[in-house]
Formats: sequence, C-alpha cells, structure tokens
Amino acid sequence: MLNNAQTNIFAKIGWLILLCLFLSAATPLSADEEIASDKTAKTEDQTPAIVVTADNAVSLRAKANKLHTEGNNNEAYDIFKALCLSPENQPAAEVAKDLNTAVWCLQHLNRHNETDSLIEKTVSVHAGNWRLLYKAAWIYTEELTHYGFMIAGNFERGNHRGGGRQMYSFERDRVRALQLLDQASKSTFLSTERGELSMILYEFARIVQQGRNRKGAWGLQLLTDLSKLPDYEETRYYGGQNNQQGCPVDADGNPVFYKLPDSWQSAANDGERWRWLLWQSKELDPLRTNMVMQSFAEFWYHQLGVQTMACRRWPITHRCCGISPVKPTTHLQTATLKTQTAMSTTPAVSMLSIH
Repeated sequence: MLNNAQTNIFAKIGWLILLCLFLSAATPLSADEEIASDKTAKTEDQTPAIVVTADNAVSLRAKANKLHTEGNNNEAYDIFKALCLSPENQPAAEVAKDLNTAVWCLQHLNRHNETDSLIEKTVSVHAGNWRLLYKAAWIYTEELTHYGFMIAGNFERGNHRGGGRQMYSFERDRVRALQLLDQASKSTFLSTERGELSMILYEFARIVQQGRNRKGAWGLQLLTDLSKLPDYEETRYYGGQNNQQGCPVDADGNPVFYKLPDSWQSAANDGERWRWLLWQSKELDPLRTNMVMQSFAEFWYHQLGVQTMACRRWPITHRCCGISPVKPTTHLQTATLKTQTAMSTTPAVSMLSIH
C-alpha cells in the first residue's frame, strides 16, 4: 500500500507528463517542418488525374464497371466522371451509359447533391451527342430525387443535415428534360435514324404529359415555356396521379379534347404537343403504332372511362367527367364518339422536324 506522500509524488509526475505533452503539441513547427507537412498532405489528398484518350477509354470503362459491380462506387465514380467529362470518350452510345452509371455511383454514395453538376457538365462537353442528351433527360425524370434543400441560395438535391429550406424540383426537372430532348431533336441524325428518332419523340411525348394524367390532366391545356426553367417550389407537386376527379371541361361542360396540329410550332398547348409527338413517332416507325395507340387510349380511359362516374357523389355535375345532369347519356355518348374518332383517324401530317 502506498502512503499519502508516495501518492502525491506519483500524482505530480502524472501532471508533469500531461503538461509536457500539451506543450509539445502547441509548439509551432519550424519552416522546414511546415513545408514537409504540406507536401505530405498534398500527396495524400490529391489523387492522380485520370487521362482519357480514344485508345484507353474502353479499358477504363471496363475497370470502372468492374469496380462498380464489386461495390467500390467511390473509385468507380472517379473513372466514370473522367470518362463523362472527356471529349475523347467514344463511342457516343457508351458516353450515355457512362453518365447513367456515374449517377448510380453518386446515389449509392449518398452524394445526390453532385448529380446536377455532373449531368450539366457532361451535356456541355457532349452537346452534339443526341444519345447522351436523351439519357440525361431520362435521368432527370426517372433517376433523380425531385427534392432538396436551399443552402445559402443554392439548391442541393437530396437530404441535408443542419438546416436549410426544403424545396421541390419536379416541374423544373421536367422542363429541363424537355429542353434536352428538344436539343436532341435538332441533331443531324434526323434524316437517317428514323427508328431511334421515333423512340426519342415517344419519350418526348411521355415527358410532355408527365404530371398531367388523371387529376393533373388540366395541365395539358397550358403551353410549357421551354425558353427558361421554372423556379424551385416550396410545395410538393407530382401532378395528382391519384384521386380521380374526371376530365376537364370547357365553359359549356364539354370534355376538352386536343386536336392534332400541323407542326410542333403551331401547337396551342401541351395537349396538342403531346398528340403531335405521339403521331410523329408512329409515322417514323410503324412498329411503334401499338405503343402509341395504347398510350392514347389509356389517357382517355382515365378521363372518360365508366369508372370516372364514381369520382363524386350523385347526382353527377357537369364539372365531373364532362357530363351534364340533364342529359348524361347524350354527353357521355358524344364524348365516347369523339374519343373513338380521334383514335381511329390520323390526319395527314407532313413529316416535319420539330424545328
């Protein structure tokens, strides 16, 4: 057993050791030591730049795909990012796949706030690659989360810790996708790749209609401005896919139909744009006819199908499904006839490019 005197001695020695350690940590480094420390930090922080050439793009892509498959998404992303931002990366179809996989890597790493920058930089480098533009549009509507936080005036996609104002980007992402598809449609491939152009126009029609099905169908009466992006929204908006409320009607209580315009430019609203894109897709590739007709029929089924009569309590008013309380059968028959006529009749429209 230690007596009190010995205990005090050991306690003092312990305090002296702690004091020495504190003073050594607080002592500033000499100039040479600082330089050596900086060089070590730079060596550890900086990763070697990945140089992409026409000769090594294939091998780099294979390496990145292997890393991604093995779950090494951070290393895979560094390579995919270099591929996306290199003008030497070929062929065009592989660039689109590189971007898609790079976005997947970021999502697995929970780095959603970096996706927008990567997409826009890639689009800037490969502005003439219509396949890349098509894929970027698809990513904006199908892959990304449509919400984020406003931090110091900048929108950061995805979740965020430490404050910020939550904002939603559904409509902004839709318009950006339409801009990219609009840009892709200007490509010089229009005269030869009819099947692939048909695919783009079909996707174009789908995104024009996005958020404008069922309850949100009224939105097709508006003409989306593609010259600018809308602001981020504070309220969540997904177009109202549920809670069926019937077909929009005009002032006389008649269902709102959309005519087939002569051209993209002459369309009066998004509904006419949607019809023009669908029909041009069918005309370019007859094999897509069934898909086009099914899309058109499904839209009107959700607007005028018999199930819409259950959307409100009886008696049905003229604001629900375009049906009049006085002559419901006549109005319903008229709406059905107009829909069947629109589906079965394809007005002769000359094959024009969108621009």
